Amino acid sequence: LVDGTANTISDDEDMHWESIPAENDATKLEKIQRLTSLLETLRMKFVELTHSGRKSDNDIDGLIMSIAHLETVDVLVQTIRLAHCRCQSYQTVEDQYQIMKRSKTSSAGKRQPRKHAKKAVTEIQDLGECFAEYKITVTKALTLLLEKFPVCPLENVSTSRYELTNAGICSALAELGGDNMFENSKGSSPQWMNSVFSYIIPRLNSIGETRFNSDEQMYSGAEGVAANMLLKVVSKLLLPYGIHHGSDSSQKTPTYLLNNPLKRHELLEAFAAAFFPRLAFPVGFESEEQSGSLVYISPDGQKIQQLASNEMGKTAAMLLRTLLIQSADHLLNLSNYEKNKLHEKNSVLLLQMSFVLPVYLVSWEGRLPFESGQVLASFIAIVRQWSEYSGKTVSDDSTMLTKKALDDLCLGLRFTLEALYVADKRKPSIFERLPEQVQKLCVGLVGLLKCPSEALGKYLSNICSKSFAPHRVLKNAPEDAVVISNTMANYVMEVMHSLRKTIPMAMYLTFLVDSCGIKYATCIPTSQQRRMVQDGETATDPVSEFVFSYDKAIGQLCRFLTNSCDQASTKVLPMILPILQKWLSGTAASTGDVIKQLVQARAAISILAAFTWDEVLSCNSIQKESDFIAPRFLKLDEKNDQLLIDGIMDQFEISAKLWSMERGDYIDDLMAQQQYLARLLGPITVLLRYRRGMFGHFAGAICKRVVQQSQDTPQQEEVTPSVKDSSVTGQEGAPSKKINAVEVHLKALLQVLKSKEPASIVDLIKSGDNLPSILISGTKVIQKAVSGGHLAHLGSKLLHQAKLCKS
Repeated sequence: LVDGTANTISDDEDMHWESIPAENDATKLEKIQRLTSLLETLRMKFVELTHSGRKSDNDIDGLIMSIAHLETVDVLVQTIRLAHCRCQSYQTVEDQYQIMKRSKTSSAGKRQPRKHAKKAVTEIQDLGECFAEYKITVTKALTLLLEKFPVCPLENVSTSRYELTNAGICSALAELGGDNMFENSKGSSPQWMNSVFSYIIPRLNSIGETRFNSDEQMYSGAEGVAANMLLKVVSKLLLPYGIHHGSDSSQKTPTYLLNNPLKRHELLEAFAAAFFPRLAFPVGFESEEQSGSLVYISPDGQKIQQLASNEMGKTAAMLLRTLLIQSADHLLNLSNYEKNKLHEKNSVLLLQMSFVLPVYLVSWEGRLPFESGQVLASFIAIVRQWSEYSGKTVSDDSTMLTKKALDDLCLGLRFTLEALYVADKRKPSIFERLPEQVQKLCVGLVGLLKCPSEALGKYLSNICSKSFAPHRVLKNAPEDAVVISNTMANYVMEVMHSLRKTIPMAMYLTFLVDSCGIKYATCIPTSQQRRMVQDGETATDPVSEFVFSYDKAIGQLCRFLTNSCDQASTKVLPMILPILQKWLSGTAASTGDVIKQLVQARAAISILAAFTWDEVLSCNSIQKESDFIAPRFLKLDEKNDQLLIDGIMDQFEISAKLWSMERGDYIDDLMAQQQYLARLLGPITVLLRYRRGMFGHFAGAICKRVVQQSQDTPQQEEVTPSVKDSSVTGQEGAPSKKINAVEVHLKALLQVLKSKEPASIVDLIKSGDNLPSILISGTKVIQKAVSGGHLAHLGSKLLHQAKLCKS
């Protein structure tokens, strides 16, 4: 309504602006008169209803009434609240209009009076009188509710239903008795305040003192609804409803329904004791920190979990969240108005309460994503203040205790929030079950808190590894397995990368290696292979495609490893070399899981290639006299060089085995095989080009294996075996053709010689002193070994390509 009125009266329009508000005021006048009449009628009906009850015997305020009349009382009280809320909206419009009218009058200058100006002024005066009359009616209704509050039951009757009615009356008292509508009606505030306090405080205390067994249902039915309504009354009393502007326009102070700050603090303490009792120290804190802490104490964790799981706990958490957001910017940066002991007590109390919120998050288990996001946002607002003042000396005595409580809270959150990331075999972690927007808040909070624990690093790496792996690869994973997106996994790794200087390097590197998901690399039975729909028909991807299913994760791993620090190849590479050696050695093991062997070997070679290429770019080796990376940058001894070459050779042979086990026409698809080899040889070519002596070892190893395998397996025999290895096909005894490993070796060497991207081997051969002769002699030996068989044409092509490279 306010926006609509503001848009109606515009400075840019030349119109009879006085007449339009006059018509609107006439309409408002009629509506307010009707609301006044309705409120008076409701009050009289309430008076009639109270005649069915009787006064309490102890001469205190209250009314004893039969349970049969409670529903009528609820309807009357709720209608009074709605009518009062409606009238408040009309007063807001009237105030805005008066401000705009004064502005228009001052800017109008010598504008001639309009025809209906006198009538408009008269109607505005009538509107003020109408509000005054409504004020009198509100005062009468408030007095009546105060006299009859609380409604008490007859003997031997359950009180839970009466609690619901009294909660509604309590809400009406807070709304009618507040001074937000009639600022001059200060006399009634203490009376309604005392009545509300005398009712709310004991009930909050009873919640805080109640103990429940694990099989008990806490506050169910009408009792739970009543307690939830009382919490909403508490929120109206604790939260400001407006801002008061002082004589200085920059001075702004919040205004409350409950004006007495001592009463607000008393209410806040009762609220904290009921829903957010102080908790014990998280595991990892030292005893010296515990002895002087302002945040932690012995817990009643079972009770908190029961509170958090119901509607009342959700309302309490959202109220605390609002209090934290409003006070976050004023915890340590205080105005002159806030520099007092009471403000410090409130701040410390809020920080004590906020440490219980992680228990609420865990109890919700992702079922309340919006509320979980709101709680996490409040933590971020608090931790930002801590990050800003962390390490600084606070000279202001009024914030010393707040600073200590803030330190205790943020240091403890590093441990208590770990529960969000814990997963077991039966269900995923809470973090994985949350929407991606809320997941970003979780990870952002980890980044703000800094110094993540080793346990948290393991939880996060496990979550990321499942994201990069095809989820059907995971053991016993259902079709609808909960896995975070690749985008979120990358964000987690980015945040951990930004925190690498706050954690040990070994822990950071372990996180990176585990996050890529290589440990989950395995074969996929044919019955579970990913299917695509093409032209209305269902087609199965070749099994060999799963060799490259981890390329995205490997690429991310390489990027973070090479950017971990300056001179990463000399500092980081030696630390991860053992795991690379393990992955390369896996190709020689007879595990039967060829996909895992190929993926791990590809990851190891890609990491070494990434460090090599990083040095090529940083040292600008291409433009220097030497064509290779200096040995000091890649400290790989002869043993490691031989292991690397053997791993490359084993990759070719395992690929031959994999192609032989493929189903369909893949065995005869030369283009598919060529593309497969091109992708496989990408990182290998970088090592052959820039690692000194590597190409010579590579060519010699291929020559040796081709000769040996040609002697062991006559090429003229192309068999069709019954494949016994079901780890790839998923079906035992699946007949297939067989590709000789010699053929893969020849095709691989031929593609290396032709390669131009990412590195040209031809330039290396031409610039080498003895490389051309080594290559020519080796290819001649290969041609002789395969002559007379079905691979003779490949041997001739290879020798021809070698001569072209020399020339």
